[in-house]
Amino acid sequence: MIVTFNMPYPPSVNHYYVRTKKGMAIGKRGKLYRRYVILKLSHLKESFTKDQRLSIVINVYPPDKRKRDLDNLTKCSLDSLQHAKVFVDDGQLDSITVIRREPVEHGKLSVWITECS
Repeated sequence: MIVTFNMPYPPSVNHYYVRTKKGMAIGKRGKLYRRYVILKLSHLKESFTKDQRLSIVINVYPPDKRKRDLDNLTKCSLDSLQHAKVFVDDGQLDSITVIRREPVEHGKLSVWITECS
């Protein structure tokens, strides 16, 4: 089974977490992004069971040509997919491929998830 979908461009990990008196926590931008992904991907809920080993390909279409670290985008994206219940736990991911593409207006992620064979 292959599941494909688009997601909005995520906040970077630098904006996903905020420092609080109790330590690090998910900030307002991270919570808003997570809620949006949960609503947008509700039709994919429980696409994969906890026993499945998965591979994910994330095509990153940034909103502009500014220099960006791709690894700063994956934490928020994968956490949001887990909370949207597309898969049970991001620990199921045996392969994560992130590919930078050409910028598009507002940015987006194009995601493919498959079960590892």
